[in-house]
Amino acid sequence: MNKVKILLSIIAVVFMISSCTKSGFPEINNLELGLENSKTAYLGKDFHIEAEVVAVNLIQKIDIKIYDEKLDAGQTNPAWEYTNVIIYTDNLKNVLLHEHIDVPSNVATGEYHIHISVTDKEGNQTEKEDHIDVVK
Repeated sequence: MNKVKILLSIIAVVFMISSCTKSGFPEINNLELGLENSKTAYLGKDFHIEAEVVAVNLIQKIDIKIYDEKLDAGQTNPAWEYTNVIIYTDNLKNVLLHEHIDVPSNVATGEYHIHISVTDKEGNQTEKEDHIDVVK
């Protein structure tokens, strides 16, 4: 009888662990924004983004958007907007997202919003949002 209880306990624990790790939704892990995760982008330079992306149901696409949430009315330089959609046609469950995005030298400095979303081939989506500072 004790062996049955122990066996059932082990099965329950294994089931809980496997169900937690395979939620069905993509994951964005170890997101790094800017050099050494400084969350700083410099005018006229490239901005580094890196993350580990995992999707049990295979990765379909990664969307990256950067935009100014609160443009000042008296701003003389235009706000910077960046959009990139990376489509995956290979059957990949994990990728290292590694992008270097050129920041124009003539855009407004200040706080920008960054939005990264991963969609798997089943339509499940995970999003991460943060802010970065664009400086001279």
